[in-house]
Amino acid sequence: MTAFAGAGWHLSLTTRLERWRVLLWTAGVAGLLAAIVDSMASLYPTAADRAQYAAINDASPALRAINGPGHALDTPGGIVVFEVGGYLLVAVALMAVLGMTRLTRSEEEHDRAELALSTATGTLASLTAAVLTMITTSALIGATCAAGMILQGLPVEGAWSYGASVAAIGVFFVGVTALAAQVCGTAGETLGVSGLVIAASYGVRAAGDVGGGELSAWSPFGWVQHAAPFADDQRSWPLGIAAGAGLLLVAVAMAVRIRRDLGAAMLTRGPGRPAAGPSLVGLLTASARVATPAVVGWGLGGLFVGSVFGVAGEEVTKVFAATPEIALLLGTGQTEATEGYLRLVLLLIALLATGYALSALQRVRTTERNGLGDLTLAASVSRTRWLLSGVLPSLLGSAVVLAVGTAALGGTFAAVTDDADWVERVLRSGLWHLPAVWLVAAIAVALLGALPRFFVAAWALLAACVVFDMLGPALQLEDGVSDVSPFAHVPQLPDVEPGTGVWIMGATFLVLLIVGDLGMRRRDLG
Repeated sequence: MTAFAGAGWHLSLTTRLERWRVLLWTAGVAGLLAAIVDSMASLYPTAADRAQYAAINDASPALRAINGPGHALDTPGGIVVFEVGGYLLVAVALMAVLGMTRLTRSEEEHDRAELALSTATGTLASLTAAVLTMITTSALIGATCAAGMILQGLPVEGAWSYGASVAAIGVFFVGVTALAAQVCGTAGETLGVSGLVIAASYGVRAAGDVGGGELSAWSPFGWVQHAAPFADDQRSWPLGIAAGAGLLLVAVAMAVRIRRDLGAAMLTRGPGRPAAGPSLVGLLTASARVATPAVVGWGLGGLFVGSVFGVAGEEVTKVFAATPEIALLLGTGQTEATEGYLRLVLLLIALLATGYALSALQRVRTTERNGLGDLTLAASVSRTRWLLSGVLPSLLGSAVVLAVGTAALGGTFAAVTDDADWVERVLRSGLWHLPAVWLVAAIAVALLGALPRFFVAAWALLAACVVFDMLGPALQLEDGVSDVSPFAHVPQLPDVEPGTGVWIMGATFLVLLIVGDLGMRRRDLG
């Protein structure tokens, strides 16, 4: 029997299990891109409008750091790629990381991979199926994006070039996560390492694009963006480098997998202490100890976002103030360009904190499904206390992530503008986002307690908040649509005064926590 025996059966099973996720990711990314294409066409309808846009953005190093290098900014396709193309590349990279982690290390961690290997299955069958599934998903998203751009009238060659860029970045991070799953011992560590590679790649690309561009050659995002979709000098070879590097990493991952024991990892922990310390005595303290590395990681992400956008703030707000169309995208007037920019960054940090909150609560669901919750409840632990051990790290950790990111934004923006008053104003405005963050977390708690199979709806709500709040003005949504998001009801700069929406969110938060507790007490586990 070869190492690949049974790969076809695994691929069929994986495809069936992942089919809805594949469809949702494809529809979400391609649909969002199609909406942005339509919006940009209405904002910059003439050649003169696009020429002015290109002149302003070409002269701004800060915008290049945020959006990536600008290519063909005097064309509709070039504007779309500059405005949202880089963000969609990051989204596809996250899709690849999440999917590969779920199909590899998570399967081993929950002992399902061992069951599969007990049949006539080769060592590399499941890894091969996971790689093929996620590469196919990346290619499908890229092809759908390209087809949508073509149907909206953009040049065929440029559309396929951008679609190939989307597929190539997905292939690269499939390889990164496949190797990380062999190196790391848990799904959480695999996600952490792969996420760190995404953040580092984005940071290296941003630093390179501000400078001469040499540093961007060390980032996969720099490779695919160097393909220059819609430009006269489009290039295909950078995409080959990204995809080839991803396949090379897959080959290395397979070489490691065939040599290691199931459940083992290249990075192993040494023996623990002979006796538990104070931080491991008690359910709540143990949960806090487990959550600390994740809080640190997400907090560093908030620190990075706040610092980068704070340093770039003064220059970007000048561009916003000089460009009516960009002020419209922010939903502000030109006279409020600074406040509009800071509101946008604060929202981004708040959404990041919400992502941590949901990931912490996801751990409770994972613990329940793999049977560890039963072991915990077999001791003298009530269901309320067990749920609380997951809810408290989620709420407190999200507050830490929000506070760190907000403080970094306020401090760096105050430094570049030489106005210390911005520290207090930004910090106060940022922390008023906490009720909205906690409300989304409370919805997840209610689902966790009462309808655990629908916990994914909490992630769908976060995705909807990203679309409605971050891209709502650009998408020109109907009045009232964005009000569905809790973040539409938080106090905003320049006048940071809490309204009735904050208190309604607070009361709803408490009700949802009670619903989650009652549901957890009444239903069967699993």
